[in-house]
Amino acid sequence: MALPTPRRYSKIEVPLHFVWGTFERRPIITPEVERLVYRAIDAQVQRLGCTVLAIGGMPDHVHLAVLFTPNISIADFVRQVKGTVSFQIRAHYKEDRFFRWQPNYAVIGFRLSQKERVIEYVLHQKIHHAEHRTVLAWEETEVWEGTVLRRAGDVEAGSKL
Repeated sequence: MALPTPRRYSKIEVPLHFVWGTFERRPIITPEVERLVYRAIDAQVQRLGCTVLAIGGMPDHVHLAVLFTPNISIADFVRQVKGTVSFQIRAHYKEDRFFRWQPNYAVIGFRLSQKERVIEYVLHQKIHHAEHRTVLAWEETEVWEGTVLRRAGDVEAGSKL
């Protein structure tokens, strides 16, 4: 009798740190809205097959650390997470509250050996900002190309960045 052929599985998890801002960096993520935003992000990230490591932020931006599974492109992942959150916040508040994201975002890969540091940074955003101990590379969603400031999502194809 022949033995069954073993199934092959691939496990790919890439640790990524995302950051994106509110429209015009308006401070619209109040403590009340923050709870809804973070729950909506957590739920959508899980629906997309990724693992949330940490969610944090400030009134004008959000940080998200995940173990990313490449069953979706990064651009589609961000579009779906941001879109779902916007839809849910607008549905919750009807027309009583303005809520919109900037079109741009940043994504930074990190080593698994840095996981605890990234999680701590994301979870304690308010403390880091209050104490002026932010990591610039983990806060920027804009990039410089020579003397021109560009939004990270707007950098043209073929750019040297």
